[in-house]
Amino acid sequence: MADKIEDAPASDVKVRVLLKHKDHLPNHVITLSAAAAKVAVKAGWADDDADGVAYAEANELQPEAGA
Repeated sequence: MADKIEDAPASDVKVRVLLKHKDHLPNHVITLSAAAAKVAVKAGWADDDADGVAYAEANELQPEAGA
């Protein structure tokens, strides 16, 4: 799973949602721009740790792309 994170373009960052935020539920993995990911992590509603993202992708049902 961690390989998927490394394959993303440098400007995009996968994050694991920690708290319900807009249409995103906890443990959803979403892709944000690097700047938006930094803001989300600092705000406390997202986690950009590769292990956390990989865990959520492997263990939680993820929303359909574009949904």
